[in-house]
Amino acid sequence: MIGAKSALSMLPSAFINPGDVVLMTVPGYPILGTHTKWLGGEVVNLPLLKENDFLPDLEQIDLELLKRTKLLYLNYPNNPTGASATKKFFAKVVQFAKEHDIIVIHDAAYAALTFDGVKPLSFLSIPGAKEVGIELHSLSKSYNMTGWRIGYIVANEKFVETAVKIHDSASICACTIAQYGAIAALENDSKIVPEIVSNYKKRRDVIMGRLDNLSDYFEYVKPAGGYYIFPKIKFPHDNSESVAEGMIKECGVITVPGSAFGPIGESHLRLVFCISEDLINRAFDRIDEFCRRV
Repeated sequence: MIGAKSALSMLPSAFINPGDVVLMTVPGYPILGTHTKWLGGEVVNLPLLKENDFLPDLEQIDLELLKRTKLLYLNYPNNPTGASATKKFFAKVVQFAKEHDIIVIHDAAYAALTFDGVKPLSFLSIPGAKEVGIELHSLSKSYNMTGWRIGYIVANEKFVETAVKIHDSASICACTIAQYGAIAALENDSKIVPEIVSNYKKRRDVIMGRLDNLSDYFEYVKPAGGYYIFPKIKFPHDNSESVAEGMIKECGVITVPGSAFGPIGESHLRLVFCISEDLINRAFDRIDEFCRRV
């Protein structure tokens, strides 16, 4: 696929008819629901809450709604919360999908980027998952190939054939240069990924240390994977968009307001740690001054 995003945008065309339901976790990547709506489907948001370790509560979904449900989108490690899934949760998802005849699309773009002893986990490694699941991977995140636009899907033969029909009609193959780059990256996985993960962990720890010093203004949950942290803002009378806009205008630091990931993301900011430790510290020097002026 030409990046995981193209796969996410094409897959609904393979499965969704008007009136069909897609279950989408929020806060989450907005593209997961966009094309379903364009096709006349209905998107139902499943909230990711701190008290549930940012995992959706599948038992609270209305049974009548499930009769119309075609797809369940998951994304772990999660963008933007940084939460990681477990084998126990994925096993529960497999059982849920089989019971209700639902296809699970797992956006595993950050699967290789895990910290603190958390091992990378593929949804398809769970017994029975290959019968119900499609997994998307992106070389942008795991191998620092952002902009090369190359990703891939993994699924059983039936799902792959269906996806290929859509892909051949909507796009064309990834460019040859990117494909050769992907071969080199995958063949040298054991050399490349550990260094990338180590660097991200160091940067994550720097951000957490700086946020700890600003505990009057932010509170956060330690990310288990990915390269995002999603702190809750504690600024009185301000929403996430106004805080993000204020940081851009007053101190030249760009963040993403939590509202961009759905209403449940409101009162949060998404910060990334895919820049150097020096730049992180320089940015937080400015954020520190901004917070103390509020």
